[in-house]
Amino acid sequence: MNDAKLKRWDKKGKPYPYIHQKRTLDSKDEELRRSVAQKLAETPKSERLNPANVPDSVYDIPCVMTEFKVPSLEKRREMRKDFELNVRAAFLKHLAKTKFNELRAAGISLKQIKGMRHGYTPNGFNTHHMVPIHGGGTNDFSNLILIRRVPYHDDLHNKVINPQIRGIKEGESVMIKIPKTDAGVFVPHERFLALQKDAQRKAAEKRKQKKAKQQKNKAKPATTLKDKKMLSLLKQNKGR
Repeated sequence: MNDAKLKRWDKKGKPYPYIHQKRTLDSKDEELRRSVAQKLAETPKSERLNPANVPDSVYDIPCVMTEFKVPSLEKRREMRKDFELNVRAAFLKHLAKTKFNELRAAGISLKQIKGMRHGYTPNGFNTHHMVPIHGGGTNDFSNLILIRRVPYHDDLHNKVINPQIRGIKEGESVMIKIPKTDAGVFVPHERFLALQKDAQRKAAEKRKQKKAKQQKNKAKPATTLKDKKMLSLLKQNKGR
């Protein structure tokens, strides 16, 4: 595949391959992640959101009571490095191979799926740890889901998970509600409804065309055995 076709341009006008596992761990993304973790740790526990006030589902993803335990910084770095260098690309390749229909339903183009077969992340999407690495989550495929970044991925963190872990520090543990699914690919409900409506429209059009064809055939005079013989004779005599 031509890598040039899979490149996008950053704000400085320089091209870079949109493939997460090739980014270094001291990138802006990693700095932002550490900044968020530090801010959460410094926030008073009194401001922590009670899991009882978290809905039973978010964007139709069930919220499950789960232990959130912060591993050591060394452990988190090790897990993150393995994810960046190996797991993310392997997961994307796995989805491209096994979840084609779901990827298309989620709005991912054929070109982007082709890129996923090479480990590239579709623009605007994120490989999300349902139980974050910061909370003891693993890199197992069962803990990962490909989800559109805005608003879905951001809301899962900023409105659901992060408010429940305010003030948590390394080694501490708390039970929180975490959105979990085994889908592998997140298809928004409104997207599903739109696809369902489109499928129903196409089915109705197909039935209409079939009915029109039947009526047209019914209006034609039936070809008799005599007519068939005449046509056969004309064909043999080249129309004479």
